[in-house]
Amino acid sequence: MAVAAALAGVLVGCTVEGGASTDAARVFERVRPSLALVSTPVGTGSAVLVDGGYLVTDAHVVDPFDAVDVTFEGEARLEDVRVVAVDLVADLALLGPVDHRAPELAIEAPAGDAQGAPAYLIGFPGDQDVDHPRAKVRDGELDGLEEDARWDLTYVRSTTRIGHGQSGGALVDASGRVIGISGLSDDDERALSVAGDDVAAAIERLRRRDGSRWEGLDRGDAATSFSEDAPDYGGALAYYVVGTEDAQHIEVTVRAHSPRVAVSEPGDSAWPWAISGGIDPDDDEDWWFVDRADLRSGDLTYLHAAGDGTWAVDLAPWEAAVLTVSAAGGADIEVETSVPVIAVDTYGEEPEVEVGGEPTRFVLDSLDDGAWISLDLEAGVTYRIAARTPSGDASWSIEADEDPDDAAEADDGGGGIFDTDAVGTFTPELDGLHWLSVYEYSDGATEVEVEVTEA
Repeated sequence: MAVAAALAGVLVGCTVEGGASTDAARVFERVRPSLALVSTPVGTGSAVLVDGGYLVTDAHVVDPFDAVDVTFEGEARLEDVRVVAVDLVADLALLGPVDHRAPELAIEAPAGDAQGAPAYLIGFPGDQDVDHPRAKVRDGELDGLEEDARWDLTYVRSTTRIGHGQSGGALVDASGRVIGISGLSDDDERALSVAGDDVAAAIERLRRRDGSRWEGLDRGDAATSFSEDAPDYGGALAYYVVGTEDAQHIEVTVRAHSPRVAVSEPGDSAWPWAISGGIDPDDDEDWWFVDRADLRSGDLTYLHAAGDGTWAVDLAPWEAAVLTVSAAGGADIEVETSVPVIAVDTYGEEPEVEVGGEPTRFVLDSLDDGAWISLDLEAGVTYRIAARTPSGDASWSIEADEDPDDAAEADDGGGGIFDTDAVGTFTPELDGLHWLSVYEYSDGATEVEVEVTEA
């Protein structure tokens, strides 16, 4: 599994010192007042002030929240700036509007073939004080254009390395024009920025609220007490624990018949790293995918039982998690937590895919475990299955409803900008219903395209 380096590494940036050129300093001072640090409970990024007091950043910077904090250098932090809409194909988000006295920057197409000219990546890389951020510049050269015809996107390559916190920053040419919004890097550590003309078009769509189907979490919905009906399909209820600056000791109390609790990373609620008693690693019918070998290795542990239906879990600073809760018999469930959590849905979509039909596109949210697709297949026929994303890492697995051994899976090597699309073949042994599971290894929400044809 090769994962696109959307936030990989730490950028060794500089304000204007440390080898930055005179031209870099000039461009930096021109753009700097219009850049802002974006912060959420799970990370930071950069944003650019554009027309109307709006800010553009990367969607994975704001995800999974519907509001963020924004800080311009030398100014007080602006809290709960709303996310207007997101474009998960271009990985862009529009925020605001905000009241800030600085030039509103135009975002323009790169000139010519974007090859060999000076380039400057400007943003807020590394660990930043969210109340006193310092923008930095990294200089390099433009290294051409990368076209992604399937998703109708153009990226600008540059030798300006990108790292944590730089996502959403400005790629600027020698004349001071913003010609891209940064967000990715390739295996050669070249930055990949969405080209300015594509960014400008996305901004206009997002102003009209014409974006991807995405709903961010409202931190105001956090609570410590819930009373809910157990899922009638044998699943689990899920609660998102927002990371905090300090380590967290969390106690979860469940009042129900035969309650069970599991803890996972966001987006992997069915594959927990800690479980309560009553979750059997040898039970294939259980909701969670757990393995006794993981218990022996320590990759999976038992939660500390605090007694009377209460379990305790410890989280490291800034560590987010998903608590999943189930009970026997479909009874009502009452849940109490020692810290506020947000009720979430982790089941994802059930898109309809027609064998031999047009590709189907849908959204996988960052908290979804994946999408389940029902397919009626014919034994002995070889099918070609493709799952693709614009810049993420899609994978798929399939199995017969009546026999889990009638199965196949695929991961990387199917094309895409990082060759992380999943394309493979499957020849079922049984006629009838098969379940195709599509999932995504990157951390943020994304659009996914699925296509099933006879090979």
